[in-house]
Amino acid sequence: MLLGDCNLDFDSVPLMRDDIDAFLKGLNKSMLKSKKAADANFPLLSTHPILGIIKTALRQKQTYDQIGIFSNDPRLPTPDDNDVAGSVAGGYDYGVFNIANLIATALHDKEIDQVTDIQRQAIYDKAEYDISDHMPIWMRLKLPE
Repeated sequence: MLLGDCNLDFDSVPLMRDDIDAFLKGLNKSMLKSKKAADANFPLLSTHPILGIIKTALRQKQTYDQIGIFSNDPRLPTPDDNDVAGSVAGGYDYGVFNIANLIATALHDKEIDQVTDIQRQAIYDKAEYDISDHMPIWMRLKLPE
């Protein structure tokens, strides 16, 4: 089962992220032991090995949205796979589509962190109400062998 857009609001991002990640991994070790039980994996709770902590709010100050994977299929990623996400071409990976970067590049030929404060604020104000205040999340599954 794959769930998307599971809104989790973190007031204290690093502390809550670690607590929730540890809780879910603990479920896998303690409660989900039977052969029929599924592993629970919320990749965006883990620190991405290349991208670091991924924030899904448009202004990249908070993480709300999640992808949840509950499976006992060995072809699907487990929490341990999050540690190597994005490290192999055609392998498992996850992230966000940075809408603010797309708009900044289209309008100013610069990424969002390279435009002026006034330009950045205008992009955020317009995008949050006309597009979304959340960046779309994505996940790429490993290519079949």
